[in-house]
Amino acid sequence: MIYSTGRRFHFVITESVLKLRLCPVEVLAGQLERLAVASTMRTIRLGVISFEVRYPVEPVHGFHIFDDRHVSVETLTAELTITQASEVNAYLGSFARLADAAVYGREARALIDRAPDDLVPGN
Repeated sequence: MIYSTGRRFHFVITESVLKLRLCPVEVLAGQLERLAVASTMRTIRLGVISFEVRYPVEPVHGFHIFDDRHVSVETLTAELTITQASEVNAYLGSFARLADAAVYGREARALIDRAPDDLVPGN
């Protein structure tokens, strides 16, 4: 999907997820390499919120905005599909504020490129 022309994707992640060890270090290192490549693609806008930034909204949980009418939220036990306009607008507003707090391009890649330095196997 991300290689399809005519589609655009905007992702915002936190610097902490670049170092979160939910898988073996070797797998995480490969994921970081893919993120660095993805950040250079024309179809993707990848923002990273660094540790130094004060969050404009509390990142309570992750969410996916598909358009101005559909948001998906994954919880521990269920997936929520949000379609009520006022609720979708709340997520659009939160995303906009988080996106404004993120860095992009070379600055985002610098954060991604530095993350493996902290991934010493066994630590």
